[in-house]
Amino acid sequence: MKITDIVSSILQNKGITIRRFEKVIGCSDGVISRAIRNGTDIQAKWLFAIAEAYPDISAEWLLRGEGPMLRESITIDSHDTNVGAGVSIGAGAAVGAGASVSINLTTDMMSELLRKQSEFFQKQSELFEAITNKK
Repeated sequence: MKITDIVSSILQNKGITIRRFEKVIGCSDGVISRAIRNGTDIQAKWLFAIAEAYPDISAEWLLRGEGPMLRESITIDSHDTNVGAGVSIGAGAAVGAGASVSINLTTDMMSELLRKQSEFFQKQSELFEAITNKK
């Protein structure tokens, strides 16, 4: 996949014009549109600018055109999950009460998380059914 195809995919995904895209990444009007029109490469500094402006775009996909376009991530808010204060995330990182943490998950990890969540809700449903039937 050529970089111009990748940029075109980003424009389509974000629903933005080339002009808006050029403005967001900080290049002059026409730099990207000319590259797309002529089928030429763009400078590496614009790839860095794209990665910074659109952190949800996978760097692997941006550079190689391989894998999913969008990074897979979820945000866990300690208020919603009873994580509590002072939760450690990774080496040397700590998150206080009320902080949000962004965690990148692979597709396999997300599938496992959803499977376990489904099992949990099934057990909760069975427990609720057992309690209500005793009354």
